[in-house]
Amino acid sequence: MHHDKGHLKDKNWRELCEAASREHDPEKLLGLIKTLNDVLEQREKKEKAKRSRTMAREELLNPGTVNIIAA
Repeated sequence: MHHDKGHLKDKNWRELCEAASREHDPEKLLGLIKTLNDVLEQREKKEKAKRSRTMAREELLNPGTVNIIAA
């Protein structure tokens, strides 16, 4: 089984979900799910990094304030 992962990772997560919902071949479905997982993990890392930068910038601008983040 060979997947062009570079091509698949160019797709957004919604396109990957749509493709997975239509896929009937178990091996191809597994490949799509693995790629979707990779894409979502990368997206989460970018979001966490963005939040960290925003929090650091706010702390520099307002050093005396306490940031409370809802879990």
